[in-house]
Amino acid sequence: MHHFKARSLSGRLCALLIASSGVLVAQTSAVGHISGKVTYPDGKPAVGQLVLLETPRGNREIRTDANGQFLVANLVPGKVLVKVNIKDMMDFKTEVLVAAYQTAVMAIHLMPQAAQTIEVIAYASTLALNTTDPSQAKIGLTTSMDHVDLLPIPVTTTMDRFTTMMTLVPGTNSGYAIHGASTMAFHVDGVDTTDSNFGNMGTGLNNDLMDQIQVLTGGVSAKYGRFDGGVFSVTTKSGSNTFEGSTRMTLSNPKWGGVGKTPEIYKALGIPLSRPLDNTTTIQSYTFMGPIIKDTLFFSLGYQTYSPSQKTAQATNGLTFGSVPYVATSSETRQDFKLDWSVDTSNRLSFQYNAVKSDNTNQSTNYGNPSSLATLSGLDHQERGYYSLGWTSQLSSNLLLDVKYNDAFYKKGGSGTGSTGGDSVVTWLDVPDFTLFDNGAFTSVKEERHQKVFSVGVTEYFNAMGEHQLEAGIESYKFTLESGALDFPSGYLISFNGFTPGASTPALSNRILEVQNPALTSLTWQQAMTGKATTKNHSLYVNDTWTINKNVSLNLGLRYDKFTSDTTPENNHYATDAYAPRLAFNYDLKGDRQDVVTLTAAVYTAQILQGNLANATVTKTPITKNYVYIGTGGPAQGTGADALTSTGAINWAAWGNLAGATGQGNPASTLDPIQNRTTFVDPNLKAPRTREITLGFHHETQKQAFAATLIRRWMDRFVDDIWYGDGIAPGVAKVLISNDPDGKRDYYGLEVTYRNNAIEHLSFGGNVTWGRAMGNDGAQANNFGSGISRDRLAPYGPSFPLDRPLIAHTDLVYRNSLGKGTYNVSLLGSYFGKETYGYRWGVALTDPSLVAQGYAYTYRKYFPELGPHHQPAYFTLDMQIGYEAPFAKWAKGFVKFNINNILNYMPNTMNTYYGTAYTGSYVPFTLVDGLGTVNVPPRSVTLDLGIRF
Repeated sequence: MHHFKARSLSGRLCALLIASSGVLVAQTSAVGHISGKVTYPDGKPAVGQLVLLETPRGNREIRTDANGQFLVANLVPGKVLVKVNIKDMMDFKTEVLVAAYQTAVMAIHLMPQAAQTIEVIAYASTLALNTTDPSQAKIGLTTSMDHVDLLPIPVTTTMDRFTTMMTLVPGTNSGYAIHGASTMAFHVDGVDTTDSNFGNMGTGLNNDLMDQIQVLTGGVSAKYGRFDGGVFSVTTKSGSNTFEGSTRMTLSNPKWGGVGKTPEIYKALGIPLSRPLDNTTTIQSYTFMGPIIKDTLFFSLGYQTYSPSQKTAQATNGLTFGSVPYVATSSETRQDFKLDWSVDTSNRLSFQYNAVKSDNTNQSTNYGNPSSLATLSGLDHQERGYYSLGWTSQLSSNLLLDVKYNDAFYKKGGSGTGSTGGDSVVTWLDVPDFTLFDNGAFTSVKEERHQKVFSVGVTEYFNAMGEHQLEAGIESYKFTLESGALDFPSGYLISFNGFTPGASTPALSNRILEVQNPALTSLTWQQAMTGKATTKNHSLYVNDTWTINKNVSLNLGLRYDKFTSDTTPENNHYATDAYAPRLAFNYDLKGDRQDVVTLTAAVYTAQILQGNLANATVTKTPITKNYVYIGTGGPAQGTGADALTSTGAINWAAWGNLAGATGQGNPASTLDPIQNRTTFVDPNLKAPRTREITLGFHHETQKQAFAATLIRRWMDRFVDDIWYGDGIAPGVAKVLISNDPDGKRDYYGLEVTYRNNAIEHLSFGGNVTWGRAMGNDGAQANNFGSGISRDRLAPYGPSFPLDRPLIAHTDLVYRNSLGKGTYNVSLLGSYFGKETYGYRWGVALTDPSLVAQGYAYTYRKYFPELGPHHQPAYFTLDMQIGYEAPFAKWAKGFVKFNINNILNYMPNTMNTYYGTAYTGSYVPFTLVDGLGTVNVPPRSVTLDLGIRF
């Protein structure tokens, strides 16, 4: 509570203000709202009085209703000046920070002109302090990019600032995993950009165009669905009545940083450590925004690229006629456009377009090492992004409408892409040294994905046994994937076991080989097909924020999802529905929103990712047939020269089965590419589920915030491959993609967050998470029916890589004036406790009776009795030094110097583990089994130079 003399404020100001970053309303558009109630000194409502809001897009006026209440909707995020001037009352004026997707709730208690002291309690907090929402009981973090820009978080060609910010949120681990669950929902200005194939962020953003970041890790509104971990939301900047923009160049060079340290295991295996290349990369970012028509039509533009193209000097392995050097390149551009039309004070239309285009050349593949330039990629071109149309409307003084349509897309391949060797050249693979010959493993097969969402949401404010803010909506979601899967450009791969170069010139060195072991030579034929997968989700949700009195409020929500999926040509199909209740009880200890206790219970249901079904569809898993080399007889047999015809096509006379049958008449070949399928999708497949309860305490004032939360989660319905011996035919197992009946994962943790802005020029804070993720949802848990104990296939214990018991982050920012400008010094430190890397295991031989039923010959046999191994604990310390100063009436220049991992701390593995005595049928542990490794990059330096205007 803060007391000021009336003369300390411009005009005559005297009011009691309570402004909360309050309610998460039912909307998909990136706007915020301000609602409030104006009362006279005697507590009676000020009816019909004018409330004036000065916004970056012009002034808004509204009069209070019969209860003294008002609602101003569809405000662009940012600072808004609120004024109330009433005769015989002291003028009221205060600044409120509008956050996207939230309503700032104000209680304005006017005072007579005779008052000499005013009292202001403001909780429209600066976004850096907003760690939880006391009215919604949501858990997470909301922050502005202005705050993030002061932290030593560099931008690289592969990492955005928002990606790094995600790892700093309490409860996150291993990238996007939150509280033991890894399926996130990603939203950009209300557009669902989640990649429904793999669950990642489906696009990239211009770092200087982002405005606010919100990460919800618990207590999430029923508005959000298709996730079991959390919600990641980004708001981008919009134009105003003032032209503004920026240009930034971020320079980095590996030579500027530290040299990596050689892990002990690398030394033991004789693996050399690569030295950093001297290659300066410049990331260029440009933004420009402003009015087209003042107060009415606004635009914003963004463009980001890096140049020169990122280059990596490499060389072929030289197994035939010597090593050949080459340069691998990669480039990327990011384009953004936003158009906002304020039709009137009640209606707003918007259009957005985002595209990330990347081109890579001379890339090698994980499938095999390159022996020549022909085995590299040609052009690898990808596009991803979205476009959206939105309409927001204030239908009445207490009713809001939000309508949105968007299409998030991904495109890859097509004409001009693929391997350097071309689409018709057969690929050869030497198995012992895993080397590719004659052609690579890149194809020109086209893949295209679209994720289209149409949503309608309404929010109504009304009084009935307290104040209600009722949100409800419908959503129609459709994901389509069209693709043909091939692992090799021609569809053919010849695998052999050892060779002797059989040609006299480099031009023939990869075509004519002396195959050393014909009996181990085989041909894999993949048929080129195009498949389509379609997933639909129709949703209904309702969420009521019910403020019973100044101390007690409830959040009551329910979400219903209907999932269906179909694929062609396989005709896989599943249909399931899910109900997800969301409940919260909030108790404000003093009724001033400073100290709030929350108790929540929620159910989240995740999207069934199309990638989980890949083995059952040709969109990702091609129909594959295998042949053995039987030769054609004569002097060419055994040399490999008869494997192909003189034109380079497959010579089917040399290939067949062990019985001696040759050519495409081999019984393993069929004209129907679906006939020999062994993998299917359970038509009763259900969405993965997370059940959650939390208990938290939140304390916040204008200068500091503290939050502590206990979290408990139960996760089940994991999607897995379930094998059934003799399920297709004797000796052929059937694989059903279904819910793991016994799989489970548990999470329990404590999160503590603190932030302080009380000291002039200084801001500091941080968070600590103590949590455990325990489970038995291993990938091979159901691969052997009941023939092998689950304790050996997927023992219950710490979940890899989600279990890291202790994580802590802290940051400090100091800002002060220097000359005509402002400088800042900031530190960011993180500690990551040791992370479970898994149980020790060895490759065991499957019992012959199980093999006879069609199960795999080997499996990973875990030894939980030996205890888990871990990645070692480590810490990082980063620093930024920056300076910003005006150099013209309309512009400021800035420079930022970031040093990450200042101490160049790179821990080695904890110990070397050579094996464990075991008398069963398994391949003994190798040198690296049982080791935990960690990837902590060496010290790096980035330099930012730019202009803002």
